Amino acid sequence: MDALLAEGRPLDLRRDVWPLMAKEIGYGHYHELFHAHPARTTLPREDFAAAYDRLGWTEDPLLRGLHRSGALAEEVVTDPAFTHRSGLLTVSPADGRLVDSSLGGPHPRRIALGAPTNSRAVAAFARPRTDSPGFRQNDAVARALLRALAGVSPAADPASVAV
Repeated sequence: MDALLAEGRPLDLRRDVWPLMAKEIGYGHYHELFHAHPARTTLPREDFAAAYDRLGWTEDPLLRGLHRSGALAEEVVTDPAFTHRSGLLTVSPADGRLVDSSLGGPHPRRIALGAPTNSRAVAAFARPRTDSPGFRQNDAVARALLRALAGVSPAADPASVAV
């Protein structure tokens, strides 16, 4: 919705809003159906999850392109009975660098923070000089960015402290 509002043109319910609502309503309905009445479904849970892959539905052309090319990883939570694709970007918890599937680890120059990532630091009621998790995460990312810009490795920087 934010991307649509940023365009500055009037929103059309059928063209702009309804497809987003239909996707969310459909996901909620079928998600509950799989849990409450799995015998009434016509496709395996994994196929349903893949069809509603949140990153694949993103309106952001940059994220959509990176996702399709395998240049970012979506968080996948598994146990012996179930696999869940969260739709969250997988990032390095130390410095917020995006995990690049094609590299097999964090990308050296791509960073993401906040709710769309799997490494969220809650900053509710954070106050200055309280060493809140959100402040620590932002500080670690800022240090990583400054090191990258200066061309200094983390091992050579005594001020770098992992969060």
